[in-house]
Amino acid sequence: MRNELAAKVVSKNTKRRHTTAINKLDEFRLMNKKKFGSFLAFQHLRPDVIQSYKQHLIREGNKITTVNKELATIKEYLKVAAKKEIKFKDPFIVVKIKTFKSTRMGLTQKEVDRLEAYYNSPNCDPSHKRLLQYFLFSCYTGLRISDIKRITWNDINDNIITKQLKKGEDFNPKQT
Repeated sequence: MRNELAAKVVSKNTKRRHTTAINKLDEFRLMNKKKFGSFLAFQHLRPDVIQSYKQHLIREGNKITTVNKELATIKEYLKVAAKKEIKFKDPFIVVKIKTFKSTRMGLTQKEVDRLEAYYNSPNCDPSHKRLLQYFLFSCYTGLRISDIKRITWNDINDNIITKQLKKGEDFNPKQT
């Protein structure tokens, strides 16, 4: 997994997340050194081992969403190993990674209008004004706060923003 990650071209955040997943798996291996020895092979990752690893992560204080992300990362590397024709039985045929639906809800136009009215009112607390300025701009443009922070006056021509915005550092450029 470490060799594959080193060869991959991924964003800094993805590399960090995958490195963390690999380190946690290695920590689990070290705690079970008698069982696995000095090397944890893909063949060792049977369903019972994955379940044991999952319980280990929970005992270590990881939230279930974090546990599922760690398992999804392992599953990703197992797919790469299968493509490279490394022989093992896929434990994720038995062990399922749960996904959770988000409970986030968007604001209604009426709610955005109320925020704008507060922003324009003389009663708007100065500490709220700057935050609302960014937030309302984001509401009306659909841009992420991180992108708004990168925009300069040179990027705005005739009320049109012309900037190559990038998600995740240097990856996934999105023209707006």
